[in-house]
Amino acid sequence: MILHKKFKYDISVSKEVIWWNYWDHEHLDIVHSGYKSADIIYENEKVYLGYFTVKAPFVPFLSFSFPIMGVYENENTYVVHSFQYSIPSKFTFTTKEKDNGQTEIEMDYKFHLKGLKIFFYPFINFFIKKWNHKVWKEDLPLKKRRQMVLDLGFKDFHGLPDQIKDRVRKDKIQFKLPIPRPRKSPRDQYILNKNISNFEK
Repeated sequence: MILHKKFKYDISVSKEVIWWNYWDHEHLDIVHSGYKSADIIYENEKVYLGYFTVKAPFVPFLSFSFPIMGVYENENTYVVHSFQYSIPSKFTFTTKEKDNGQTEIEMDYKFHLKGLKIFFYPFINFFIKKWNHKVWKEDLPLKKRRQMVLDLGFKDFHGLPDQIKDRVRKDKIQFKLPIPRPRKSPRDQYILNKNISNFEK
């Protein structure tokens, strides 16, 4: 059995800002109250493999962890594969820029339920809508603020131009993966990525 849900939004930011938000792993456990940790095991210009820990729905003192793989398929499509509670899922995220400066976003969720996991259908059906709206609202200020500062000429790790007269963006917003992170970022602390001897504790 496949549980299939779709959500659509329009937002007044560029698709480059939207992609930045979805590939900015740094903000996950800071902005989103449902995340406890997010380790990035591997990442390049097209794909990342992560191991995330989130709070269990309706039982916030419990949590569960799962592997997740995100793929940047093309400039308009992002796909995420994961296995929460051993339930395979596929999340497809597409963007479409409009002439009025807005970007249309479509989020497509699919969960493969079989055997006893079919009994999770009504729960996931209810929870995915609640989760989607919650995460969207938490991310919205980040997207809008990012668009605003980029329009003022902001550059990561440099800030705004010193002269106010120079605070006007003169070229197209660039999006390139992987997104640079500060040294010793919490996202890069996955234990098996470290050089630790077999005899080290």
